[in-house]
Amino acid sequence: VAWQWLMQGVIAEKALAGKLTPLFPVSFYRSKITTMRFFFKYELPKVFASAATLMHPDELTIGKETEDVFLND
Repeated sequence: VAWQWLMQGVIAEKALAGKLTPLFPVSFYRSKITTMRFFFKYELPKVFASAATLMHPDELTIGKETEDVFLND
């Protein structure tokens, strides 16, 4: 998703700088840049915590139960 936001941000910057023929109003491109900045500041950092949890060697996240724990309750 970050790559998509980066691509949209680059295009929005080019449109605002007059390097592209704008297809949408200026407010649209400004909104794209604002949303991209929000994503990179607040959402993208969450990926690192999730990756650390998923990649932890504890069997809780990567192991496979040998018995169906729901049937043994």
